[in-house]
Amino acid sequence: MKKFFSLVEVTLAIAVVGIGIAGVMALFPVGFQASRDAIGDNYASSAAEQFISYFSRKCNDPTLDDLSDPVDDTSKDFWEECIMWDNNTASNFADDVDGSIPTTKPTVADETAATFSATPVDGNIFPSDNQQLYRLKAGSTTVIDFHATVRIWRSRINGLWIFEANSDIPYAIATRINVEISWPVEKPYDKREKRYYTTELFRQAD
Repeated sequence: MKKFFSLVEVTLAIAVVGIGIAGVMALFPVGFQASRDAIGDNYASSAAEQFISYFSRKCNDPTLDDLSDPVDDTSKDFWEECIMWDNNTASNFADDVDGSIPTTKPTVADETAATFSATPVDGNIFPSDNQQLYRLKAGSTTVIDFHATVRIWRSRINGLWIFEANSDIPYAIATRINVEISWPVEKPYDKREKRYYTTELFRQAD
């Protein structure tokens, strides 16, 4: 004698299958987010390395003597303009004039007010009229895979062991550059992913 499924059994089977499909579907957004985060982390670390290399070259590029020094009217290079100007008159390596890069991180208002260049430098780095703010883009001409804001600020290198003593290094000699990369740019700042990097730069040019 043939036995058939009842309507209750069919309904229960459909419910079980539906719950299973719903559970699987719920994992898709988590997987997509994890994939985006992994891609963003890869881009961020690569972009940070490229940006730090670019900024380090600028800091010690002797050809960037294109700005007037307010102290003695001689030309200043990028380090003297952005980190610290040392005219070496009061004492050796005296911190005389602060550079244009402050010791505080730029704010959301600073980013909103900044005008970013449409022309990249060093590949995919877009400078702005604010020395602390840059943009990074990665992808093709039609699809942008990674779009981030770079914030930089400087801090002093303290407690460096030199000649058997802890020394605080003046900005005229060295600086610590702090880098924050936040993405995607299209989101509000407090909703972005953020990664932080730091590097210590020592001045090579006189």
